Amino acid sequence: QWNTHTYSGSDNDRAKLRRLTAENGIKLWQSETGAGGKGLHGNLMMAQRLIDDIRILQPSAWLDWQYVEENYDQWSLVACDAQWRTYRRHKNYYVRQQFSRFIPAGYRWLTVDSRNATAAISPDGNSMTVVLLNTERTPASVTLRTVSPSSWTTERAFRTSRTEDCAPIPAPDAADTVTLPPLSITTIILQRK
Repeated sequence: QWNTHTYSGSDNDRAKLRRLTAENGIKLWQSETGAGGKGLHGNLMMAQRLIDDIRILQPSAWLDWQYVEENYDQWSLVACDAQWRTYRRHKNYYVRQQFSRFIPAGYRWLTVDSRNATAAISPDGNSMTVVLLNTERTPASVTLRTVSPSSWTTERAFRTSRTEDCAPIPAPDAADTVTLPPLSITTIILQRK
């Protein structure tokens, strides 16, 4: 197994490492990364790193560096005060939940034609999860284009933004244009009809 850290490097570097490990039958893990930044914008840039790694590097595991950290909300999911033994979830916790809560082990990643999105399908092909990311400070629109849109229905949708923490939102139609609020991440769960 090879472990890599994706703090830097281009998409071309990701692709080269993916080819090298695949050609040699070596399992590849992304075991540490960081995007820097502050607040929700920094957390969403880390989500962009995750999407880039999934899309191009295609590791069999993508790991956060650490779960708990004092005084920094970018590389951990939970903040702690070691002296007082208190803990609270960062916004990063909910950003990550947009992936981990709705894409179970065993799902297969799908090819998506957007750098700001990823999708995975269940082993039986009857459930699909789509994650849409907006790292900009203005709204964005994305049109869902599934293969055979009439074969799919949206079941649920969730969003993390400045005011939402992996909160349920109205589910769009499987062929709708979805408006993504500024600095947000949206997860849509579709079911085959």
